[in-house]
Amino acid sequence: MKLHHKNRKLESKSNLHILMISPQKRNASPDLPQGGLNSWTDEFLHEAAKCGISVDVVNTSTIGSREFAWQSRMNVIEETVRTLRILSSLIIKLFKKRYGVMHLNSAGSMLGLLRDFVCALIARFYRTPIIAHFHCDISDQVSNNGLSKLLLKRITRISSLVISLNNRSSEYILLHCGVESKTIGNFISREDIVSKPKEIHEKIERVLYVGYVSINKGSKDLFRVAEMLPEISFELVGVVNSEINEIDQPSNVTLRGGLAKN
Repeated sequence: MKLHHKNRKLESKSNLHILMISPQKRNASPDLPQGGLNSWTDEFLHEAAKCGISVDVVNTSTIGSREFAWQSRMNVIEETVRTLRILSSLIIKLFKKRYGVMHLNSAGSMLGLLRDFVCALIARFYRTPIIAHFHCDISDQVSNNGLSKLLLKRITRISSLVISLNNRSSEYILLHCGVESKTIGNFISREDIVSKPKEIHEKIERVLYVGYVSINKGSKDLFRVAEMLPEISFELVGVVNSEINEIDQPSNVTLRGGLAKN
């Protein structure tokens, strides 16, 4: 079957044209905290522009009730609408333009992997090479779910390149999918790197944690440590998963929620 359409043409002067499947910052809420893949996408687009690389984005951001509180309960209707938007946008872009590669960013959830797999199949139909990029500890995300394992194996085996977040994920993909992957950590801005050694006080009075607050991120263990060290205050900055509300929290732990960088 002939897959190329006359309207699918290279439109940029750059030799590299990337179609990125990824959540992107919402213009409607620039002041809200945007972490994880949203920030990663923003940094990637910024650097790609400086290099003259053409990037089109299929935005996979949550919508509806989860747009501003994505840890809330999933709404089936909203997720169905979101998925249809993503898939239709992907098909339209691939139909109209030829891309050198599709960069598929995945957070590793079961429903996310299912959607990622469909996106990969569509890209394969249009003969577009796939980079599957997993922005999570994939062994932690899929180890207890048979469907997730199967989807991971299918996605990695039809991808031209697989990128993992850490060595543990890379080893898991090799062991369970039979596919080698490149390990690339997340972006860290130069401005956020401490160039001079930081003085550590002999007596620690305050501990700061920044990141997603959930059981699989180790928050339960952190609570246990806080109970063992009642003289130290622990402040947790980041989106709080609803499951945390069901866990007894020590009095010396403060949940700040998501905060904007500035």
